[in-house]
This record gives sequence, C-alpha cells and structure tokens, in this order.
Amino acid sequence: MDITTFTSLEFSRLRAQIANLCLTKEGEELLLGSFPETTLAGVLDLRQQVAPCLALQGAQLPPEDFPAVADLMVRTAPEGAVLEGRELKALARYLSSVTAWKAFLGRQEAEKTRQWAARWGDFSQLCSHLHYVLNAEGSLIEEHIPSLMRLKGEISQARGDIDRTARNWLKDATKAEFWQTDTPAEKDGRTVLPLKSNFK
Repeated sequence: MDITTFTSLEFSRLRAQIANLCLTKEGEELLLGSFPETTLAGVLDLRQQVAPCLALQGAQLPPEDFPAVADLMVRTAPEGAVLEGRELKALARYLSSVTAWKAFLGRQEAEKTRQWAARWGDFSQLCSHLHYVLNAEGSLIEEHIPSLMRLKGEISQARGDIDRTARNWLKDATKAEFWQTDTPAEKDGRTVLPLKSNFK
C-alpha cells in the first residue's frame, strides 16, 4: 500500500472520524498523528490488542471526563512546580475518570482488561481530596481547610493588633507633632503611619 492507496480509501477522513471516538484529547492527537499498519502481521497484532476493547461494546461504560492534562503533567515534572486551582481541578476530574475506569476494567472477564487496570495507580484518595478542597471553578473551599481558616484568623487578629497600636500612637498627645493626621493609612496591605516629612 502507498499514499495513493490511502488517498483513494479516504484514510484521513476515516482516521478523523475514529479519532473523535477517543476518550482523551491526548489519545485523539496520537491517533491523528499515526500511520496505518501496512503488513499483515502488524494488522493482526493491532487486532489482538483491541480485541478486549471490542468485548466492551454494549457495556455500561464509566463517565468520560478527561480534560487535556498532558501539558500540565510536563509542567509538574520539576520539583516545586505549582499549578493554579483550575488546573488542579482539571487534573482531579481526569483522575476521577481514571479511577472509575480502573474499577470498571478490573471487573471485566477478559484477563487483558484486568491487566490494564492493575497497571494503573490508585488515585482515589488524591482526587477525592482535590474535589473536597476545590469547587467546580478550581477556587479553594476555605471552610474545608481548617489550617487555612486558622491562618486567616491569625492574620486578621495580627492586623487588628497593628491597627490598634497605630491608632493609639496617633492619639497620643505627646507624639502629635510627628503626625500629619491622626488616621493610619494602608498601602499594599501594610499599615503606614502618616509621619511628617521633616521627621522621616
């Protein structure tokens, strides 16, 4: 077979139609970049590989929520890498689907599908935790993170202490000559005392 044969058989169109059936964006891109097997041995080997999948036709399949995460996985490779909340939520959705498919394939009669399931890691606790602390938009659900709530409380208390201390200084008649006004200002989250220029 050559390129003329593939053109006559409209291979590109057929490949695009089949690619639309892929569960993941990464799988679709991989298929669209592939070239068909041209040997009998290659075709038979491919047929053997997909046989367990064909056996699943008509079965009640798990949810298919696989957002594109290939770029995220590359970015998380270096130690100390950071993802935004919406990116973590996408990863959580992907892992939830992986967990569901792992359980589904592990229940099948075909040994091959059970082998596939056994090779996949158990991400159930990780994705459950991510879903617990992130809402649908990927924002933190603060009340689900006690340590964060405590920290916010401590920060709020510290700011209150600083504000009270600043106001007490400004109200102290013995220090009135130092200040432009008797009200503290706030800049970039910091309390700023209105010190007169000649005392700076």
